[in-house]
Amino acid sequence: MTEEKPRKPRSKTKTIFIAIVSVFCLALLAGWVSGPPAGQKAQFLSEIHQNAVADCNDDPECLENIRLHFDECLRGNYASERSGIFTTTYNLDAEGLYDCLNDFSQTE
Repeated sequence: MTEEKPRKPRSKTKTIFIAIVSVFCLALLAGWVSGPPAGQKAQFLSEIHQNAVADCNDDPECLENIRLHFDECLRGNYASERSGIFTTTYNLDAEGLYDCLNDFSQTE
């Protein structure tokens, strides 16, 4: 008969390593599932709004047009695309945005 060798107990180092790798993988998965941070989008939209206001050169009609129609015009003129696990790239169609804003200013 062959004699079975007793199993060696798993070393503490190996157990700790497995635990660390598991936690890291779960953190990556949670980041991927939760989507991009809202701060990235807010910063993008804020910069676009500031640029549009600056382009008005203190023209009251232009500023009022941006106040009333900026969100509506922006909605159809930007796109977002994931560029990593935690980041998203936002792209603006500036010509479409300004065309939309100009259309509102001409109809009023």
